[in-house]
Amino acid sequence: MSKTLEGCDPVEAPFGCLGQHTIAAYKDWLGWISDERRYVAAPSSLQTIDIETAEATPTGSGFLLAIVPVDAGMPSYLTVEARASYGFDSILPLQGIVLHRVIPTYAVGAVVIDQSLNGDPNDEGAVLTAGESFVEDGVSIRVVEKTPTGYRVEIARDNGDDGPCTDAVVPADHWRGEYFAREFVQAVPLVVRDDGDGFLHSAPGAAGSAPECGLPLGGIQVRWVRNLTLAKGFYRFTLTSRGTTRFFVDGQPVLMNG
Repeated sequence: MSKTLEGCDPVEAPFGCLGQHTIAAYKDWLGWISDERRYVAAPSSLQTIDIETAEATPTGSGFLLAIVPVDAGMPSYLTVEARASYGFDSILPLQGIVLHRVIPTYAVGAVVIDQSLNGDPNDEGAVLTAGESFVEDGVSIRVVEKTPTGYRVEIARDNGDDGPCTDAVVPADHWRGEYFAREFVQAVPLVVRDDGDGFLHSAPGAAGSAPECGLPLGGIQVRWVRNLTLAKGFYRFTLTSRGTTRFFVDGQPVLMNG
């Protein structure tokens, strides 16, 4: 679903042919999709949701992405997004619901699910329209109908719990450690840990940070988040690391190493 139609329209000087939207999984990795606009299917769940296109409601409140874990204990999941032939996506060959299989350890991270299995990810087999569905190993995704801003989709998940990769319940005043494969900060962490309320010391391999969830022992990325109320005053923050590290306060960068 990334192949353009014949010709070059629209054209924008001085850039020439404008490209279409990148996939929702990559937008999510970049932080362009907020938590409120991302739906994550829970184990043993059946839910009907409206998924909107980014062009239709760029500042709306509906879902732009659905994430469906498929294998307990493995770092893979499906993404569900709506694509429509207008705006930047006017050059797409088809429109409808597009599914990707996301495996963070892959070089490209995500591949289109093409049910026709003909090697062409830009034909009818790579898009779902009203009445069509995808079923795999306890996961069912069915397009109920088209809506003015996207599609209504039924997502059923009956493939057990998330095993050792289940997110830890982390108090707001503790460090929430979200662990990712080094290549990508993907939409769903491979594992979430409660890293306490004291000094941060990252030694994932020694700490037993669930390598069965796909964490490479040779390198990871971690995002730590903590809510802390401080009295008015001046504070000194110290950041020591061997790799590239960024420290943010209220969403603003304060320190950077590497």
